[in-house]
Amino acid sequence: MGLSQAIVGLMRHHDTYIETHLGAGAIMKRKPPALRSIGIDLNAWSIRTFCCDHKVELVHGCCHRFLADYPFEGSDPVYSDPPCLMITRKSQRRYRNHYGEADHEALQGFLRGLPCSVMISGYPSALYDRILEDWHSVSVQQLRRTKPRRTRD
Repeated sequence: MGLSQAIVGLMRHHDTYIETHLGAGAIMKRKPPALRSIGIDLNAWSIRTFCCDHKVELVHGCCHRFLADYPFEGSDPVYSDPPCLMITRKSQRRYRNHYGEADHEALQGFLRGLPCSVMISGYPSALYDRILEDWHSVSVQQLRRTKPRRTRD
């Protein structure tokens, strides 16, 4: 089972689905469509190039601003996949909208205050262990396909 399928399998039934930090929308594209699906990203390129088999309302902007004004009805889950912490990255590839530790802390603090269920993706880190210590955590092993290395005999 792939990472996307594992994440989708953890979601409860919902009529509305909200995904922040949409990027390529791997989860949005792989989950069954909700009656209303909303994808939020600060990156205009992600919004402009996003394509999905079902209808998705796309929001170009800050997820904090959108969610602060959103009229939650109880079963509207939020899935958030913010840029990885630098310490957890294997490469120094930069995101168009980088998040430092303070940004991650602010996001987690904001998401904690939402009146709905929230799922956050991220690689294990001391920061997440500290700020999300009282949250239920699920670890999923991600298998990556890599090109076999050649060796000389």
